[in-house]
Amino acid sequence: MAVEWAKDILRAQTKVEKQRTLEKAIVAWKLGSIQAQAFLYNVWLAYNTFYVFNLKKIPMPDTTRSHADNPWQDFWAFIESIRTNSRSQHSIKFLLAQYSMRFDQQTWEYLCVPVLKKNFHIPRTTVYDAFAGTDWRLPKFEPFKITVNKNSIQHMSLERVRIEPVYSSRRVLFFCSKSTVQMLSQRGEGYSIHKKIIKDMQLVKSLWHEVPGVQSRFMLDGILYHNGNDTQFLANDLINFDEFANEIESTPLEERLHRLYFPKNDLIDFTKLVAIMPGIQYNSGSINLTQTEFFKKIKNNNNIKKIIVRKLDNPYHSTVNAQVYNIWDAEFEVNI
Repeated sequence: MAVEWAKDILRAQTKVEKQRTLEKAIVAWKLGSIQAQAFLYNVWLAYNTFYVFNLKKIPMPDTTRSHADNPWQDFWAFIESIRTNSRSQHSIKFLLAQYSMRFDQQTWEYLCVPVLKKNFHIPRTTVYDAFAGTDWRLPKFEPFKITVNKNSIQHMSLERVRIEPVYSSRRVLFFCSKSTVQMLSQRGEGYSIHKKIIKDMQLVKSLWHEVPGVQSRFMLDGILYHNGNDTQFLANDLINFDEFANEIESTPLEERLHRLYFPKNDLIDFTKLVAIMPGIQYNSGSINLTQTEFFKKIKNNNNIKKIIVRKLDNPYHSTVNAQVYNIWDAEFEVNI
């Protein structure tokens, strides 16, 4: 039974033992085991970052049941409907209770609940390693790294860079596809508290789908910014999902920013909660009037203490993608 694979995972004491158990299940699946396939698919659902469920309470029936019908196909279709936000919370709560009674107790406890909680007590890296190179390969979730630079900004070459104010450290990402929107923390955990922002993103994501070069699935990287009584999402990067998940180093920041800004005017007409991060692109040479006004604005804003500098030629996963500097150390402000 599929539940026996889950029990073996719990009995395994080390990462190596857990990985070997996963690898044995993969071999069994290749030999035609339907039970191994069910186990592996459940693990895949649990560790796929882009499947977000945000369930507050999962029923745990008291009665002991065995030999239930265990309707996996129906359960997985139900999981998909949660992921795509195509059911009401009332409907989800009702169906969860129904499904908890259609599985035998151990299968529900050792397989279904870990899927819904997205945790089989296996280190994420262990699952990635075991599934690498197989049909169960998981998409990676690794946002670009931001380095806090302790040196003065004059030690960095200000040639072909994007400069933005640092408004907040609350960084989030949106996974957008034709059917769904997922709001994720920089560690890949699901967010559901900013429902108005998520609802607005559902409305406006299609604006980017019309932009040349943007795929049907893409990621928006940015921050949550408290603007008066509202919380906004300020996007500062757009990367196609294939590049994000597979670390394909191809599209430079300058091109990604062009795609991000393309629908800016239309975006303003639809929502105030989803916006694009203000900033400037700076090449070597003198600072122009627009850039001067930008620096004056952020220098006079007491809430802005730092700026972020990103190289326009760098791909998303560059090892030196973004650096943060104290704004008062900026040598070019002397000329303002």
